[in-house]
Amino acid sequence: FLSRNPAYDYASPVIVKLKADSYRAAVRVRSQRHKMLPVVSSYATELTGREIADLLGSESVEYVTLDAAVYPAHDDNGVGPKIELANNLSTIGVDQVRQDGYRGKGVVVALFDTGIGDHPDINDSRVITALDFTGEEMIQLKRNRDGHGHGTAMAGLIGGTGKLSKGLYSGVAPQVRFVDLKVMGDDGVGLTSDLIRAIDWVINNGA
Repeated sequence: FLSRNPAYDYASPVIVKLKADSYRAAVRVRSQRHKMLPVVSSYATELTGREIADLLGSESVEYVTLDAAVYPAHDDNGVGPKIELANNLSTIGVDQVRQDGYRGKGVVVALFDTGIGDHPDINDSRVITALDFTGEEMIQLKRNRDGHGHGTAMAGLIGGTGKLSKGLYSGVAPQVRFVDLKVMGDDGVGLTSDLIRAIDWVINNGA
């Protein structure tokens, strides 16, 4: 049906899951159209319905799935994290933990989001590295740009120092450091394949 219907001649973003031996072969002959996803033995590309139908007839392909859009999590009103969470850390017992001196020192948090923008509560020294996965190739930067704001807000809830608010609003663990993995753009939308690429990077570089 897909290969015969003209309505399926437009290209859509997909993830192609290959069998292990076939994936190793695909890596050796990597096409510029493909974003390789080693952690799931797959690659991301754009294919028409006809091309998908042809692939599904190949013994090397396990399945083809939509490279679906991913979005930040929001509350029920769709307005993002509630600011009062930052000022009521005792609700989750942070005040008790801090009495024992725990503030996140020595902990590194990998944040998969829209990027951590420039903010007084999270200075440059606390961002170990910033990686942008939203393009065809991963880019390593000193600091990601966060044109959406969600990633910076999440970083603040996790580890903001409270400097901008003079201590009124601080994060759960204000001494953690971050690996900033930008997987969504200024519109707050990303691709599943970019999230997978970022996870793969952490698996290979986490230590």
